[in-house]
Amino acid sequence: MSEEINNAKLAEKAHEEQMKIKEEAESSKVTPLTALSKTVTIREDTDQEYQLKLQFPGVEEATEILENSRNPFGAINRPELLRESLKHVIIQPKIKSIKWWNDHEGLYEAAEAVLNFLTEKL
Repeated sequence: MSEEINNAKLAEKAHEEQMKIKEEAESSKVTPLTALSKTVTIREDTDQEYQLKLQFPGVEEATEILENSRNPFGAINRPELLRESLKHVIIQPKIKSIKWWNDHEGLYEAAEAVLNFLTEKL
């Protein structure tokens, strides 16, 4: 009888250890960067306020966007950054051209938001 009790205790202890291992594995999972998105508000608290939903495009794409957006002196060309970001970073609203900012204030503010979003993940 005591052997059955010992076996039951060992089985319970093994089960508890397996549950602990499972919990630790779950807590150490990393969310892929490409699953990250963020909504930013441009021209907040003005009559021109709007939101942009940004999606991280992946490390390779993000670095290419940043590098392709640099002028010959190494500084970020904000309009070019936005042009590049319209394809893979700004997912809502669906903006087809930088000309969208002809009717919306905040081109540089939007560019800074995209720049900050990309660089904080890299």
